[in-house]
Amino acid sequence: MKFDPYQGQGLRPGLVQKAQLFIINHPWVCILVTLAWVVLAGSGFRHIEFNNDSRALFAADNQGLQRLESLENQFSRDDNVILIVRPDNGDVFTRRNLQLLQQLTAAAWSIPKTQRVDSLTNFQHTEVDGDELVIDDLVGDLDALSDADIQRTRRIALAEPNLVNNVVSTSGHAASVSVTVVTEDRSGQDSPMIMAYVDDLRDQFEAQYPGVDIMLTGIVAFKSATRSTTEAELSSTSIYSAVAIVVCLFIMLRSVVSVLQTMLVITLSIIIAMGTIIWLGVEVTPVMGGAPAIILTLAVADSIHLLITYQHQIRNGADKYQATFESLRVNSQPVFLTSLTTAIGFLFLNSSESPPFADMANMVSIGVMAAWFLSVVFLPALLVLLPQQRFRGGDHDHRLMDGFADFVVDHRKPVFILSSMVFLGLAALSAKNEFNDVWMDYFDETYEVRRATEFMVNELTGNHRLQFAFPSGEPAGIMNPEYMNGLERFSHWARQQPEVEFVSTFSDTIKRLNRDMNGGDPEFYRIPQQRDLIAQYTLMFQMSLPFGLGLENQIDMDQSTIRVNVLLGGVSSNEILDFEARADRWISEQLPDYMQVRGVGFDLLLGELSYQNGQGMLVGTALALVVVSLLLIISLKSVKYGLLSMLPNLFPAIISFGVWALIDGQIGISVSIVACMTLGIVIDNTVHFLSKYIRARQESKLSNIEATRYAFKTVGIALIATTLVISANFGMMSFSHYYPNASMGLLTAITVAIALAVNFLFFVPLLLFVDSRNAQNKSDRKCDSDSGMQPAESIG
Repeated sequence: MKFDPYQGQGLRPGLVQKAQLFIINHPWVCILVTLAWVVLAGSGFRHIEFNNDSRALFAADNQGLQRLESLENQFSRDDNVILIVRPDNGDVFTRRNLQLLQQLTAAAWSIPKTQRVDSLTNFQHTEVDGDELVIDDLVGDLDALSDADIQRTRRIALAEPNLVNNVVSTSGHAASVSVTVVTEDRSGQDSPMIMAYVDDLRDQFEAQYPGVDIMLTGIVAFKSATRSTTEAELSSTSIYSAVAIVVCLFIMLRSVVSVLQTMLVITLSIIIAMGTIIWLGVEVTPVMGGAPAIILTLAVADSIHLLITYQHQIRNGADKYQATFESLRVNSQPVFLTSLTTAIGFLFLNSSESPPFADMANMVSIGVMAAWFLSVVFLPALLVLLPQQRFRGGDHDHRLMDGFADFVVDHRKPVFILSSMVFLGLAALSAKNEFNDVWMDYFDETYEVRRATEFMVNELTGNHRLQFAFPSGEPAGIMNPEYMNGLERFSHWARQQPEVEFVSTFSDTIKRLNRDMNGGDPEFYRIPQQRDLIAQYTLMFQMSLPFGLGLENQIDMDQSTIRVNVLLGGVSSNEILDFEARADRWISEQLPDYMQVRGVGFDLLLGELSYQNGQGMLVGTALALVVVSLLLIISLKSVKYGLLSMLPNLFPAIISFGVWALIDGQIGISVSIVACMTLGIVIDNTVHFLSKYIRARQESKLSNIEATRYAFKTVGIALIATTLVISANFGMMSFSHYYPNASMGLLTAITVAIALAVNFLFFVPLLLFVDSRNAQNKSDRKCDSDSGMQPAESIG
């Protein structure tokens, strides 16, 4: 016998009600259709392709990326591993420590994919012996060197601008071996492989030379750490988050079956989203790792709303068919609205400057709509098919919610005033945040690469590299004295800037050669004014260099361009952008037209992307909220409620960023997406409360105060449950040692909690105030109309 609540009532169900009855009466069809969809989408996993290249963050037409790749094609792409040597006696210029550096430099050539090795010991030192220029390793055969020779080596090294603040510290207490490698694989396998070899090499030398600490950093070290951290986070944090979700769900739902049903909806939603996006040919990037967490928020919210209403109906004596139908009847519209508006909101992120964020947005849009389908089709079918449960408890929760509702209603004016003051005060602080994203600060002090980098920045050299490829305008144009003097003037200017730790420029080599060829006279430490002399020096130097230490990393093939490397210290992305802007301005004002160039570098690109993406996220979120409000106006058939909904939808993100200004104050790429990430749950709070309130007003003809109490009673527990579950999930992420995950998790948990507070303490009193005014205005108009009729009657 089919379930039909309309039978015998003379009522005809509408299209939506017919669909709901079909789900209840044909559950196996719904289950099979859902599973077929999951299998079809999930089969796309066999085509999965990963892209772990950090440059995948940037669009192919990104001008900064194009300039960087053009420079690398002209010279080389220099990923590196830096082995920092710190002897316990505080002096690298001892026979034993120089021997270590010499052996480590030789051993570094065996590191996979090594292209070049630079260190203190193999620096190509120039000296004149009679009429002959001698170019050789700064540290030669140690057995042939006397103690006086070693001290002379120390004096030479600490006076050489190409060494100090580069591969040796100013005091000589630390040195480094910089290994340039070529990593081209998009899968990210090269970096872990290289670092595994380097780790073994480091262990061998530390065992051979007790009392010497060798620390590892560099671009490859960070890439490897990022990959291993991502894998560790997925295995550890995901487990902790899952446990937190299950525990919170059980506390709120008090049913193992209901918890398992919710987890099933979450899992299938993520499979559908991920599988579909893979079928569309999208490569999986680390950024997309955030999509499952966002999908989870809506899947949890949708499921909890239906299950809590279902449990409430069962407790009130309904059977599972009636309870399922009533749960669908009261929740279908708000669940659909929440899912649709969230999906539309994320689609606005397709305008992001970063393709992976657009891919993530599309995946989330697919996922939230899948979660909607599973919640209103698959979950009700399960409820009908499974044996009816008994749900005990719940009365205490509802009594607490009734008491809270009474408090808000009875004290709405002071609650509204106090909450407004607090929320506006916090919102005002949001302007104090600044965009900053330095990828080398992503790890905390528990990671060796972070500790090594901090030591390097504080004691040795900079960690942010900007590259300037100065064109000369013609083949062999670098021999032009005007051009070489231009390089020298830029290098001198750069070294005067407070952020700069080291500048590598070929003009220093030409000055050194000119001095040495003139008897070591310091007066000749300058650029020669004869073009042929510069050409002679360059050729002589090139011909004397050993294999692997050529000039191809500084001079291009036709000798028309020289690359100048500028290393900045531990600065923020804003300071990197500021330095680049000052350098661009100096170059445009001080150098000839043919030498005009802009600085490039990954840190610079990341800083620009962080700012652009952050701005784009804010604009996208604002546009999404406008669209959401328009949709709410249409669906709720009320301009008033649609416009009112903008406030609780907009405020939580602004307020949470105000709180963030007090906690951290730095907005990177991971933090900038939080407003969009939490959009769904923020809208969910507003839509569900409003829908219950309007239903009570229109169907039951309740007053605004009674309608508010009704909304609290019917949906308050569900909103608290979703907030608790989602906050617990993201709150676990805040314990991560990986800053992007920790910051995103903490701010998301804060935003979700604030969204509920705004909804209950600000929006509800505002709603009561607005509807009270409307009711009062209607009453006044009625009184005016009645009083206006009296004279007419008396005259008549």
